[in-house]
Amino acid sequence: MNDKKHRLIAAGVRMKLKYLTTKIFMMKKLIKKNVWLMILFCITMTTTAITAQQRGPHGDRPQGPPEIPNVEQIQKMVGHMAVENSMTEEQQEQVIALLTTHFKAVKEKKEADRKEMETLKKDLEAQVGKVLDDKQMEEFRHFMEKPEPRKPRPDRRRH
Repeated sequence: MNDKKHRLIAAGVRMKLKYLTTKIFMMKKLIKKNVWLMILFCITMTTTAITAQQRGPHGDRPQGPPEIPNVEQIQKMVGHMAVENSMTEEQQEQVIALLTTHFKAVKEKKEADRKEMETLKKDLEAQVGKVLDDKQMEEFRHFMEKPEPRKPRPDRRRH
């Protein structure tokens, strides 16, 4: 009877051991899977953060100073300002000339430090201030501080 009892206990222990071994194997597999998922998650988040930093605060535009407008863009910009500020043709032509000269100087000093750029901006405002009245000048300052309207991006999704 003792021998039968020992065999039953041994069989139970073997079954329990097999069950625990299987459980441990499954847990190791689950842990490996979770570790890989965590690594993949970290890589994805890091890539997303780096991409967002490179794009800057406005999404698709890179960080740094805005592009220097060409003559056509300056004319379009002044055209918008003229509608908002009720500028005369003469005022528009003078502001276009001043902005063109200003942006040429900015382009030449693109590598210049911030103080020089601020000086150029103040000089421009002083010159434009001689052409526009007080109300128009206030609108001009407001217009120049507004961020440029974002251009619609083409759909990049693949169909």
